[in-house]
Amino acid sequence: MPAPQYLMKAPANVYTAIGANGKTFYVRNDGTGLAMIDADSCASLIAQGWQYADPVGKAAQDMRSAYILDQKGTPIILLSAATNISATGAITGLTALPYTPSGVVRVYVFAQAGLAAGLYYATFSSATACQLYLDAAATITPNSITAGAYASSTAEAVLVPDVLPGGALGANGALRVETLQSHANSVSAKNILLRLGGSLCGSYGPTTTASGGLRLSVRNRGSQAAQVMAFTSIGSGADWVTPRTSGVSTASINTAVDQPLTINGQLVSAADYLILEGYTIEVLPGA
Repeated sequence: MPAPQYLMKAPANVYTAIGANGKTFYVRNDGTGLAMIDADSCASLIAQGWQYADPVGKAAQDMRSAYILDQKGTPIILLSAATNISATGAITGLTALPYTPSGVVRVYVFAQAGLAAGLYYATFSSATACQLYLDAAATITPNSITAGAYASSTAEAVLVPDVLPGGALGANGALRVETLQSHANSVSAKNILLRLGGSLCGSYGPTTTASGGLRLSVRNRGSQAAQVMAFTSIGSGADWVTPRTSGVSTASINTAVDQPLTINGQLVSAADYLILEGYTIEVLPGA
């Protein structure tokens, strides 16, 4: 990380570097008093749009480094339809996954009588059966589900709900996303989609393969409200990365304000499944 004299967002908000006990701290004087933070906390300020600057009176310099907004390597599973879901969230008769997930994972479940749609924690006893939980420790189960067949759905499901902070990209910054997924090997598409501000930025819909992913770049085009984007699919065929045959896409999303950023899954056939094995979302600021 650079060692600036000041870290500022506006002239009234100045952070001055000082040394104490062998560590670097930043002291703020913005007219409301002083606040001292560890230098390790600077990344969160940078994510909010703070900039490194020369001493007071000189122009701010956009020297922010690229950073990871979100990253996971544990499975998030969009479940197939199943023969039964119990009153307490035990699901059996799923389409068999390629492996039995270990530990506590996240699963997306569509609305069932007595159960709201959304992400739940789950443990798997086999590749076709799991138990839903309401907490990460896997101790609290649902208790009022109307038991019966679980129908699933072909609607989009939000597997990763994030927010891109307003101003994080700057006028020429970029958003870079890569996913890895496993899915049923069938003739129906198993879509992975990226949406920013509700707008579709890219998607990947494999059919008769068993794994793959999406690699996507969204770039501001000299304005925080103009983007150019393109994506490639990642697979296991002759070409690991498959280029697009169409041109780049454009959008007009106002990234100067907070925007919802989601990775979604969608099954064309409810009998299929999709496992988001992992993902990385990077922010590359640019003035």
